[in-house]
Amino acid sequence: MTVPDNSNVPDGADRIIKSRSSASKSSKRGTIRWTVGLVVRLCIWYALLTPFLRCPSQLSDLTDSSPRVCKPYLVARSYVEPHVMPYYDAYGAPYVETVRPYVQVLNEKVYAPTSRVVKHGYERYGAPALDRAQLYGQQQWETIVVPHLQSAKDRANGLYQSQVYPHVQSVEAALSPSFHKANGAIKSAYGDYLLPFGAKYRPFIGKTYTTGQDMLTTTVLPYAQNSWSAAIYFIHSTLWPRVTGVYSENVEPQLVKIGERLASYREEKRLRQVAEEVESASQQASFLTAPKATEVDDLTTSSTTEQATATPTLSPTEQAAKARNSIETDLHTWQQKFAVAAEKGLEDLEERLQEIVNGFIGSGVRAHGESLATALEAVVDNELIALKRHINSLAESLPKEDVPQEEQAATNELFGNIKEAAVSIRDRAHALREWRNSFDQELTRRVSFAINSTLDVLDSVRDLGLQEVGMRWAWMEGVTYKDWARYHALKAQFEEWKDEFLEFGLQHAKLEEARAVADEILSHGMEIAEAAAKELTRLRDVGKWKIAAREASDDFDTRSEPPPALPKPSRTPEPVADENAPANEAADAERPDGTVFAYDAASRVANDGSNGEEESMATDEEHASPQGNVGLPSNYESTGFAGDDQDQAAETQDADELKAAWGVAAADVRIPSEEETPQASGPPLSSEQQQAVADLVSGLLVDKDSAYAKEIMNKLHSIYGTPQPTPEPSVSSDDASDDT
Repeated sequence: MTVPDNSNVPDGADRIIKSRSSASKSSKRGTIRWTVGLVVRLCIWYALLTPFLRCPSQLSDLTDSSPRVCKPYLVARSYVEPHVMPYYDAYGAPYVETVRPYVQVLNEKVYAPTSRVVKHGYERYGAPALDRAQLYGQQQWETIVVPHLQSAKDRANGLYQSQVYPHVQSVEAALSPSFHKANGAIKSAYGDYLLPFGAKYRPFIGKTYTTGQDMLTTTVLPYAQNSWSAAIYFIHSTLWPRVTGVYSENVEPQLVKIGERLASYREEKRLRQVAEEVESASQQASFLTAPKATEVDDLTTSSTTEQATATPTLSPTEQAAKARNSIETDLHTWQQKFAVAAEKGLEDLEERLQEIVNGFIGSGVRAHGESLATALEAVVDNELIALKRHINSLAESLPKEDVPQEEQAATNELFGNIKEAAVSIRDRAHALREWRNSFDQELTRRVSFAINSTLDVLDSVRDLGLQEVGMRWAWMEGVTYKDWARYHALKAQFEEWKDEFLEFGLQHAKLEEARAVADEILSHGMEIAEAAAKELTRLRDVGKWKIAAREASDDFDTRSEPPPALPKPSRTPEPVADENAPANEAADAERPDGTVFAYDAASRVANDGSNGEEESMATDEEHASPQGNVGLPSNYESTGFAGDDQDQAAETQDADELKAAWGVAAADVRIPSEEETPQASGPPLSSEQQQAVADLVSGLLVDKDSAYAKEIMNKLHSIYGTPQPTPEPSVSSDDASDDT
């Protein structure tokens, strides 16, 4: 037997020491944990209470002396306040307003005096003590903690210099050549290639960037947005309805046929089960009745049997009673069986109706209807947007003037666009209505098929039962006419059950739910179409107003005021060509009394000055004889003809030609004939006006031939009907000098 070694068992003193050491460790841990918890709690309370006690109400009121927690608090408050204030105003403000008077009283009576006392006590006693404690703590920190921190820092630095720094130097020595080489290559490439390339091609790069940005913002992004919108519109309005239509028209009918065949198979299986149950019941009934019938036959037909039977012979009354009991039993039994079969048929029909309606609603038919409604909504939005753009384009294309014909053409074009949009919306709405009709027809067909299959099963059960009863009754005696009438009444009752089955199936709640879903989709689409029709009617009036006002803006509100008036178009009169320009100039000076003067030409000559006189005189020379300008004043010298002597006949002829030329080209004085003279429509010229015209013409005839000038003045006085003035002496002296 071994003795256990108890040398490792601690004695009492050791246990006491260990317990004391563990207690001291736990107390140290508890003190540290308590201190950390206290600091954390103080920080939390400081962060919670400081914003309410020391922080201003706005960020602009913050100063350097404000607590650091104020700025995050105010920033968070600015983000949270817009979301919280509505709820505060709705739910908290009434209670706050109710409590506010009490809080004000508490603030004035309790808080304010208490805070003043506490503040005074803090300033008198607490602040000096806090300053002394802070100074003492700073001294202790510098005396005790700072030397330890410095020694730890020195040890860490020495450890770094002895252990880490040599490895750092080796790594730097290994990587420094590669780093300097790569750095030099990068600087060289940057200074030799990138900077010159950038300085050379900076204008082109900036131009390319500007052009690309402009192209991106004006061409690429709008086209991409339009393409995306067109793709979405095509998918919603054309592609998806067509896909769902193909599925509902081609794929789903095949699936429905497969389901109907499976349902027919299940119905046939149930039919066989019901038939087997009916057949087993009939066999059991025949097994119970057949021995008794054979026993009666044996008793009636075998009168010479040697053994006596245990069953007594039935009298005719008993046989009739037995037959009556059998008839009543058959009618009652099969009526109960028909009722049970009808109940089972109703239960099965209800299950099938739920399956049919749920499957039909969850199939692609509903998705097809929703896609048609979505397509209608997309078409409406697209047509309205396109119509508004077209209205603005029509308003921009017209001039800012009153042009009724062009405005009417633009209005007619707008009406045509509205009609096209209405036709497009109408086609989509018609497709949705056709879907609703096909939805109802297909649902009714499926429900009718389920009802007919159930009725076929019940017909089979009825035929089997009635056939068996009829065959049994045909060999029985005692079946009266009333019994056969009850037999046919049972058959007619089954026909009434058929009508009840049809009414139950076609007016089932699930069927009404499916129709309600279809009606909801249809009503949603019709609401969209009706709203679109009203909007098109409104846009027709708005577009007409905008075209009349030449307004191309995004404002398509209904206007009650008439469009602003437009200015009339300013048309420049076309110049009328005339072969006789001097005659037109004379016609411009025509008076209302029909007298025509050469005032316009004369005034132009007077305004043009000497240049005009020289041109007129040059014209006179051209119209004069080519032999020379004999008889002109001495101060007018013609090149190549000055000083030539002509005879008197040539001089007279030249003077006549010169007079005729001057009368046509310069003066253009015409005396209209009696036939051409228009009737005076106004008062004649006054004597002052006549004298002014005469002075003007005489001034134009200065330096002309005296005979020609005299002839012109005589014609002028004859037009006015005034006496001719006596010749002046200056003119006579001139004539005398000319004669010499």
